[in-house]
Amino acid sequence: MSNINKKGLHDLIEEMPDDFIWEALTYHECE
Repeated sequence: MSNINKKGLHDLIEEMPDDFIWEALTYHECE
């Protein structure tokens, strides 16, 4: 089951723009 979750998360990340991911990961630092 963990493998399915990891693949699903990977697919979501692949579909997202890199800048969107970067902003999401660094949002707490910008506050």
